[in-house]
Amino acid sequence: MNNPFATVGYLGPETFCNRESETEKILANIKNGRNTCLLAPRRLGKTTLIQHVFYNLPNWTCIYIDVAGTATIPEFLKRFTSGLYNAGHTGVSIREFLQSWKTSVDFDPFTGGFSAGLSWVKPNQEKRTIEEIMKAVSKTKNIVIAFDEFQEITNYKDNPLEGWLRSIATQFATIRFLYCGSHQRILRDMFANQKRPFYHSADLVQLGKIEPEVYATFITANLKKGRIRFSDNSQADWIYQFCRGFTAYIQEICNSLFALGVSPLTDEIIFRCVGDLLLKYEPYFLSFKNNLTKTQYEILKGFALKEKVYKVNGKEFMASVGVSNSSVINRTIESLLKSQFIYEDTDQSGKYYSMDNILFQKWIERQTRLIN
Repeated sequence: MNNPFATVGYLGPETFCNRESETEKILANIKNGRNTCLLAPRRLGKTTLIQHVFYNLPNWTCIYIDVAGTATIPEFLKRFTSGLYNAGHTGVSIREFLQSWKTSVDFDPFTGGFSAGLSWVKPNQEKRTIEEIMKAVSKTKNIVIAFDEFQEITNYKDNPLEGWLRSIATQFATIRFLYCGSHQRILRDMFANQKRPFYHSADLVQLGKIEPEVYATFITANLKKGRIRFSDNSQADWIYQFCRGFTAYIQEICNSLFALGVSPLTDEIIFRCVGDLLLKYEPYFLSFKNNLTKTQYEILKGFALKEKVYKVNGKEFMASVGVSNSSVINRTIESLLKSQFIYEDTDQSGKYYSMDNILFQKWIERQTRLIN
């Protein structure tokens, strides 16, 4: 049978864990004419949740547009047309519509979808082109557009998009929008700051971690599909705690364990599997490290060893990373946030900073132990 632990994409509801309340909230918003802003740290299952929501909208035209890594309006237009071309839809041929616009289409081996572009569009005409496409698409009933990593539009240097896109959303009120992102601080400010165009234009939905017992049950049940069981009932919870509840890493480890086809799974097998994953990604981690300054890496190591840091300017943390200047700490944290090596969040104890790449964190921990 196919491995039920997806590491890329969405395999269907039977291999999707929980998220019932978030799914119901987003579906209710879409069906009742409300837009949604979905916030979550990276690797917590945000994109898969979007795909799960789309699965539960069989009579809707669902358009997914990933704007991660874009920096200009021409790049945004290409992602926009690619999203339209790859749309899951019922009763409407968006591809035929785009073909009438002389769209150039290439297969993208990395995404498994199509990359579509309008090469004939003249410079500075991208906005007008998008408006014309939106006008045509809006004539179809039941349209939902999800912009993933939406906060990227705030980094465009050539032409700010924030105010213009807000006017588009207002102009085409029949289209439902789902704005998503992992830079939570930026995205929350976009929708909660009354001085910004998107203020109160969408309901904020914060994606949290799935409860440990729920995920442990999910892991155990899906391993059983391959006739694989744990040697101890606590092992599923250990995997959850090791990954700190981050969906992507739990799936990665369980995918590897399922692929082994060994039962029962002993502690030794699980530890070896985790070690193999760290070794597999070590070239990437070395590249990350080499692209950081010494100060950046030392401060990042401080986050890795502490997991959660509440007082970044406190004497204890500053002493642990060998930095005595608060302004240096603040500038470095800002750069690490921007490059998404760390993220900012809050819990009952207040605001904290933490790493979200768990395997990189564990690799740093291991490197530190070997040195010491």
